[in-house]
Amino acid sequence: MSKVYIFGDSFASEDTNFVKGTDYSEAGYTTALKRTGNWEPNTVYLEGWSHYISQEYDTVNLATTGSGMDSCLRKLINLYDKQGPDGLKNDCVAFVVADGIGRHIMEGMEERDAWAFKYFAGSKSDFKKLIHGRFPEEKTRLMNLWREYHTFAETFVVSYVETQEFNNRMHYFMCTLDYYSKYFKKFIVIPFLPHWKKYCGNLNFNFHIYERNLADMAKQGKLPDKYWQDILWTQKKTPMPTDPMFAWPNHLDRNTNHTLYDHIHSFFQNREYNYGNH
Repeated sequence: MSKVYIFGDSFASEDTNFVKGTDYSEAGYTTALKRTGNWEPNTVYLEGWSHYISQEYDTVNLATTGSGMDSCLRKLINLYDKQGPDGLKNDCVAFVVADGIGRHIMEGMEERDAWAFKYFAGSKSDFKKLIHGRFPEEKTRLMNLWREYHTFAETFVVSYVETQEFNNRMHYFMCTLDYYSKYFKKFIVIPFLPHWKKYCGNLNFNFHIYERNLADMAKQGKLPDKYWQDILWTQKKTPMPTDPMFAWPNHLDRNTNHTLYDHIHSFFQNREYNYGNH
């Protein structure tokens, strides 16, 4: 194969596919991976599945933290437009289905801001509380966006999301992926939620769908034990996350990251794989 392309949000992006901590022991911790290239002395890194893929293949990671499905599809279509129908036939794709229902970009917003749109519909105090702990450095900019789009988002959430046209978006997303997937050697889709089945469960696709969904995988993960808490969080000013989704690279604990990587890697290597609705 030539290249592997990764699409998605923080479940796949490079800026969330590792966490690092201080190695303050004399012997050092040998169970963690040292990040290739630009790793720091006395620093321990834990990496996620998208990092493992990048070490195994010539990888182009186009995932962006906070991104929505519209942006992910735009990048896939742009790649096809640039390479042409024959330029991708030796390439593979790992496509994380980012939230396509609640994430939208308005004028003046960046791709990484799409996650916030549905929260613009809430009260100022709720939104301020949400970003205070998670995005302290972005607080001023995000509050300005809330002021600009609160009224519109409130109307959008109340009115548009109840229409059949809005509920058809997941069908549209999956069918678009189906069309472009045929131009690649291998194409795997990793869903965030299982709700695609509600709209597309009876369809046969050209791509392979991972049988589990990322939301459940993240929730079922385990928080770091004291061993890893000491390494990853003791030296930090921020408190240890109480939700495992925010404690690990790509939101998945160590075992789950390895399981997902193993599945994707095996799928890419299996030359006899038969496409279809799996």
